[in-house]
Amino acid sequence: MLFRSLAIQHGRRWRLTYPFARNLYLEGTFTTISCAGTDHYGIMFRAPQYNDGIGYYVGLSCKGQVFMDWFDGSKSHTLLDWTFAPSALTGKDQTNRLGVMVADQQFSIYVNGVLVKTVTNDSLVDRGHFGVFVNATETPNFTFKVEVIREWDQP
Repeated sequence: MLFRSLAIQHGRRWRLTYPFARNLYLEGTFTTISCAGTDHYGIMFRAPQYNDGIGYYVGLSCKGQVFMDWFDGSKSHTLLDWTFAPSALTGKDQTNRLGVMVADQQFSIYVNGVLVKTVTNDSLVDRGHFGVFVNATETPNFTFKVEVIREWDQP
């Protein structure tokens, strides 16, 4: 599936699945088509609704940095500020796997199978939808391909 942000600096755009999950391992394989600097993409989870953007976000920038935050419906709350991920492939025409192990209030973030950071937060504890998002900050028509997104339920 191709995913594109048509304009820069217009916020996140997302697509969510039907299943509701709470504890899971979620991993997406993404290939960038056009990409630069702080343009970023990633996975969203524990989203109670399809249309309001509330949920957790784990993203990877085109320059190889990961972040995590959650959106409460009016503003984002940073849980992991932009952090360099040595295992990330940077720039356009690169394929990266971005994953998060979700266990109650603990979130372990992986890039290409390598643990980057574990974060704890209890703001959104209920089950929710999951999916992918995009945010163009530098490149008009920032585009990536979702090669695969996998979800494994956890106890």
